[in-house]
Amino acid sequence: MRLILASMLLGSAVSAQAPADACAELRGDAANQPDPSLMDRNGIHGMWFSMPTSRLMLCEVRTLRLESRDRSLVDQELALWGQRVDNLHEQIGLMTQARTALETAIAAAERRARDAEAERDAWYRSPFLWFALGGVAAAALVALAVGVLGSL
Repeated sequence: MRLILASMLLGSAVSAQAPADACAELRGDAANQPDPSLMDRNGIHGMWFSMPTSRLMLCEVRTLRLESRDRSLVDQELALWGQRVDNLHEQIGLMTQARTALETAIAAAERRARDAEAERDAWYRSPFLWFALGGVAAAALVALAVGVLGSL
């Protein structure tokens, strides 16, 4: 994944540069010049280059600096994209945890709802049962009262 991002970023950085090869014209001028030669001047050893060759060398150094700076920017942007990807992975993990917690809470709520419905429909909660028990208890109290009053 990071390789794809790097190639995309490098492609956009290369297309953002002005000409593809800024030193091409200078190469043609420098190609017709004599080879560099060694020289001594005031006891200092050096090498002599023609002006077109020197201009070409300066252009290539500047181009290398720009390419180095562009590469540094691309590397920084790639690092940022890597951080973004890592952040997205972390968000996915957190969202997965939240989903699991919500699914657990929903399952518990459904279980409590089923238990409450089962409790509501229990046989001992039937109004007919309590009406019948009340009638039996009232009849038993009346029979007991009649029996007690009858024995007096």
